[in-house]
Amino acid sequence: MNFSISIPRQITYTIVPLALIIMGDSILYVVLPSNFEFFMIDSYLGIPYEFWIGFILSINRFVRFFSNIFSVKVFSKLGFR
Repeated sequence: MNFSISIPRQITYTIVPLALIIMGDSILYVVLPSNFEFFMIDSYLGIPYEFWIGFILSINRFVRFFSNIFSVKVFSKLGFR
């Protein structure tokens, strides 16, 4: 038996970047705290590196939060096609 599945290009162009972004975001939460020396995160201005790791991860959360709000507005205006 030969099964062939045809996936539309629009879905492929949407799903592949989204999967890579989600994977990169998930890796950030695992890799950054355990390998902070590799990313050269050190105490800066007398504040320990733990604070800076938390600061970077919280900025990532805020960016995701506001980008989700933006994407909801875009989808509500343009709709699903």
